Amino acid sequence: MAIVATQDCDALRSPDITLCEIREFREVERKSKETTAAKKWKDILTQHARINQKWFYLPPDDQIGFDKKMAVDFLVTIRVPREDLEEIRSLRRGRLNKMADEHFRERLTEFFRRYPYDEWYPLNKEEFAEYKKEYPDVVPFAWQQTSNADAESGS
Repeated sequence: MAIVATQDCDALRSPDITLCEIREFREVERKSKETTAAKKWKDILTQHARINQKWFYLPPDDQIGFDKKMAVDFLVTIRVPREDLEEIRSLRRGRLNKMADEHFRERLTEFFRRYPYDEWYPLNKEEFAEYKKEYPDVVPFAWQQTSNADAESGS
């Protein structure tokens, strides 16, 4: 299962359409693996949706055939020739409602607009040492190779 990620205006002219895979939510968001309580689900579907921008939640929907919580996985994309998609249009199961469609487009845009950076760059030498225990392959920046006292004195 997949959802169209290509903008509508581009989909009319583009030779290829980009799709994002739809999978069971528990496969896409690891924090939900053991979740059963409504409060935990509320936290994941509201708070974690703001923090973790790699997925978009799709609730169960009998009309579409989702008997479980599902998610669009922005990390898994595929390009398909537009003409091939047009030939299998009859397999389309549904559309997002207006609010969900606007939200989906914004989330998709946010995901692909991300600024690439090394998350450990603001850490001082001691904090970086702790980070390196968990991620041994990271390389320190120059300011992480000096002590706090050296950095504060300008050395």
